[in-house]
Amino acid sequence: ALNDLITMMTRPAPDGSPTGCLIAKMRSARPRLGPVTGEHIDRIRTDAIAAYAAWVQRAVERDEIQLPESIDTVATYIDAQLTVLLNRVAAGDAPKTVRTHARLAFTALTGPDAE
Repeated sequence: ALNDLITMMTRPAPDGSPTGCLIAKMRSARPRLGPVTGEHIDRIRTDAIAAYAAWVQRAVERDEIQLPESIDTVATYIDAQLTVLLNRVAAGDAPKTVRTHARLAFTALTGPDAE
């Protein structure tokens, strides 16, 4: 599932839409945005981290993931890695390189032999 997510996030938009993620871009610009917009961005991030935590919990229960830290720490790590991935894609980095780096970053959770 993680590999599919990385591939999907680095795939060019079929309709020529801008690459990357608007939410990831807005998080980077958070200090320059108004307070109401900032609160919405924070809420979206909190919801995303909760979803990642639930995903990690299911993966732990199925013995699919190594848990080097608490589930909350791992969930925020996933959020950070995906945000970097999306920002790199938006900046025009080669998708193949971004995918390779993302997979390398996630070996901390999946181990080096994960497919």
